[in-house]
Amino acid sequence: MIARFRSLVQNEKYHVIFLGVIFGMCILLMLGRLYVTKNLIGGDAVKYFITLRSAVIDRDLWFKNEFEHFYNEISPFTGNRKIDRIPSPNPRTGRIPVKYPVGSALLLFPFFSITHLFLNLLRAFGFTVLADGYGPAYQFASAFGASLYAFLGIIVLYIYGKRKFGAEISLISVTLVWLATPLVYYMTMEPLMSHALSMFAVTLFLIFWLQIRDREGAIGWFFLGLAGGLMSIVRYQDALFLLIPAVDIAIRLFRDFGSNKTYIGKAFCFAASALSIIALQLFVNFKLFGGIFSTGYRGEGFTNWYRPKLLYSLFSTESGLLLWTPLVFFAFAGAYLWLKRENDRVLGFLLIGGFLVQLYLVSSWSDPSQGDSFGNRMLVNSTPLFGLWIMSFLREVWPRGRGRKWLLAGALLLVGLNALLMFLYCFRIIGNPY
Repeated sequence: MIARFRSLVQNEKYHVIFLGVIFGMCILLMLGRLYVTKNLIGGDAVKYFITLRSAVIDRDLWFKNEFEHFYNEISPFTGNRKIDRIPSPNPRTGRIPVKYPVGSALLLFPFFSITHLFLNLLRAFGFTVLADGYGPAYQFASAFGASLYAFLGIIVLYIYGKRKFGAEISLISVTLVWLATPLVYYMTMEPLMSHALSMFAVTLFLIFWLQIRDREGAIGWFFLGLAGGLMSIVRYQDALFLLIPAVDIAIRLFRDFGSNKTYIGKAFCFAASALSIIALQLFVNFKLFGGIFSTGYRGEGFTNWYRPKLLYSLFSTESGLLLWTPLVFFAFAGAYLWLKRENDRVLGFLLIGGFLVQLYLVSSWSDPSQGDSFGNRMLVNSTPLFGLWIMSFLREVWPRGRGRKWLLAGALLLVGLNALLMFLYCFRIIGNPY
C-alpha cells in the first residue's frame, strides 16, 4: 500500500485525481451519516440552517417558524429535540435572532436554491415531494456545498504549495491537513456547521494575499478585500486574519515610506472592499438586534482575556489541539524552519502571529472546551497555516530512496489515528456529537 502511494505521489498528473477521489469518499461518508441518523443537522448547525432556509424560502429575517419547526422536530437518532427551547424575541426588534453571522448562508445559497427549484419542478410534473426547505434533499445539497468549498480550499492550497515547495511535498501536506485533522470530520459528519466554510474562506484569503503581496497595482487588493470581507462574516473570529496584510502594509510604510507609499492606495482599496461585504452583516445585526455591532453573544464573550487557557486549548482531553491533532507538532516545527530558510522573515512572523492571535482568542473564550467538539474545532480556520508549515517541514526532511517509505508510513499512521478518533467520537465512546 505504501509503495503504491509512493508511486502516486511521484506522478504529478494523478495528484488532482487522487484528491478528487478522497473528496468522493468524503461525500460517501456524509451520505452514510445521513442514512444512519436520517439528518445532517445538529447542534450549532441548526442555527446556521435557519438563516439559510429563511432567506430562500421565506425571503425574510423572521425566524420564528424555523425555530418552532426544529423545537418540535425529534431527532430519529437520539430521540431528543433539535433545539431545547425557542429563544425569546429581541425586545428592540421583536425578532427571534440568530447570533451566528450570515456568511455560511451566503455561500450555501446557490446549492439550497437550486435544490428548491428542482423539487418544485418535480412537483409541477406531478411528483409527490416536499419542497418545504427542511428535508434531506435540502440538507444534503447544503452539506455537499460546504464540503465542496472546503475541497476547493484544499485545491487552492495544493496549487500554491506545488509552485513553492514542489508537487510531491504539496500533495502529502494537503492530504495530511485534510485527513489527519478535524477538517475531515467537519466536511463529513458536521458539514453544516461553519468550520468547513471557514477553512475555505481563510485559505482563499491567505493564499490570494501571498500571491499579490508584492505585485504592483491596487486591483488585486480590491479583490483581496472582498475575500477578507466574506471570510469575516463566515465566522467572526476569522476577521482577525485581516490583521496579517494590515500589519504587513504598516511595516512596509514604517521601513521605507517613500518606496512603499503606493501601499496607501492598496490599503484603501483593501479596506473599502472588505467593509462593503461586512456591511451586509452589520445590516443583518441591525435588523435582528437593533444595533449594527450587536451580535447576540452577550453573556458568553471573552472572560479569560488576562488569563487565557493556552495549555487547555493545546493539551486538554476535551479539545486540545496538540493532543487531538499531533500533526500540528510537525506544523510548528515547519513554522520554525520557515523562519530559518526563507529570506523574508517578516512573512514567517506574520503567519505565526496570525495563528497566535487565533490561539489567544480561542483560549480567552468563556468556554474553551467549545462544547461538543471533535478536536479543537475553533482552530480549523488555521488549516491553511498548518498546511504551509507542513510543506516547510517536509522540504527540510523529505528524504530520498527508502527513507520516503518510513515518512509515508508515519503520515498514514497520523491519518489512521484521526480516523480512529472519529470512529470513537461518532459512536459516542468519547464525546457526544449528536
